[in-house]
Amino acid sequence: IDYDGSEIEKNPTEGVKWLTAAASQGHAEAEFDLGLCSLYGIGCAKDLKAAFTHTISAANKNYAPAQNNAGNFYEEGVGVEKDASAAYKWYKSAADQGDCEGFRSLAIFRRLRATARPTTLCTSSIICTKTASA
Repeated sequence: IDYDGSEIEKNPTEGVKWLTAAASQGHAEAEFDLGLCSLYGIGCAKDLKAAFTHTISAANKNYAPAQNNAGNFYEEGVGVEKDASAAYKWYKSAADQGDCEGFRSLAIFRRLRATARPTTLCTSSIICTKTASA
């Protein structure tokens, strides 16, 4: 609805154009939204690598929702190779800013990996081998 109360026709392609303009000026939320558009193919072609690129750009600008999504991308391997350490880093960054989804994602991540932690996050192959076989 426009400021005068009239209906505005939805045009996702035009929306992506405006988001791109805002993102090119460093607007983190616009960059995050472009990531979502690329992820779901709204107003542009579905492109998982572009979704990751836009999301990580916004995450690097300390935009907490993008940090949480970056964790999701790394955890699931969407547009990027799976990386549990990077997923943890981004979930924690979002949670450290007080982002509710970041807290939730971090808690789930920790809980699901509690038994896998020695083999996936361990830096010593001797400890990992003994822990994994125990």
